[in-house]
Amino acid sequence: MCESFLSLLGSPVADCKQPPELEHGYVTFSTSNNLTTYQSGIQYSCQRPYYQMVPNVTGVYTCDAQGVWISAELGTHLPSCQPGTEMPLTYEPWKLSARFRFKDDANV
Repeated sequence: MCESFLSLLGSPVADCKQPPELEHGYVTFSTSNNLTTYQSGIQYSCQRPYYQMVPNVTGVYTCDAQGVWISAELGTHLPSCQPGTEMPLTYEPWKLSARFRFKDDANV
């Protein structure tokens, strides 16, 4: 609604365009229709549990009046997704190897 009002006044609405990609990460838009205009929000996340965000921040960015994605924590800089030290909680290599090792023995 605000965008419509500004358009009627002749003021162009700032558009941040698609946010930059984050290697080993992804972007979630705060709106269901993935708006990239003034005051729209996004959040960067890393592919967990193999990658973790560095520095450890929320990854929340907002489209400002100049059409730039900006974070209260990092400004215009992006975090990075670095390899984590944690293995996934569901990773149980002994179960996987046992399933493959005994498959022929069980004639399955």
